[in-house]
Amino acid sequence: MYRMPVLAAIIMVAVFPMIDFAKPIYLWKIAKKEFFVWFICFVFILVKSIEVGILVAIFIEIALVVARYMWPTVLITHVEDGTYDFKIDGSIWYLGAFSIKNHLSNMVNGNYIKDNTQFYSDPVRNIIIDFSRVSNADSTALDKIKESVILASKRDVRVMGYAMTDLVLARAARQGLLSCLRIEKTKQDAIRNVHFVTDESTQPHTFE
Repeated sequence: MYRMPVLAAIIMVAVFPMIDFAKPIYLWKIAKKEFFVWFICFVFILVKSIEVGILVAIFIEIALVVARYMWPTVLITHVEDGTYDFKIDGSIWYLGAFSIKNHLSNMVNGNYIKDNTQFYSDPVRNIIIDFSRVSNADSTALDKIKESVILASKRDVRVMGYAMTDLVLARAARQGLLSCLRIEKTKQDAIRNVHFVTDESTQPHTFE
């Protein structure tokens, strides 16, 4: 029995340098979501086993990835009277297509206009869609945007896009999105020209 404290001390000395206190502190500061994944994994490793903890962390990460695809981040900014910038923060696929459509439909129907800080009572007359962060998009996502643009035209709301990548632009042309949505190169161009959108001006547009 008198050897047990010595054995415990040896184990503590051997294990203590393996504990990385800096990593969880770093995660807490820059990515709290990742910190909670780490913490849950750590708890399951202590309570169950290493294998169980790793499997739990893998399933949580998979769920978070699916959630990001199902509910892509959208940033709505009030630009000027009646004009709002609609920024899609990342690629859009089938899972997130309906979320994008719901956001646009709510704006067009006047259900809400909200940016990151406040609600706006200014009715929506113009929407400019920022595609700069959309590096890829599937056919379903582009179809849902097209449906939203058509709905907007019926509500006398003008819609224009800008900063679309060549890959997404080519797919949008194949899907027929460019027949109802004009794409400009920069945000300034979109703000300046969205007031003059007509049925004749929403023709496929290529950058000079």
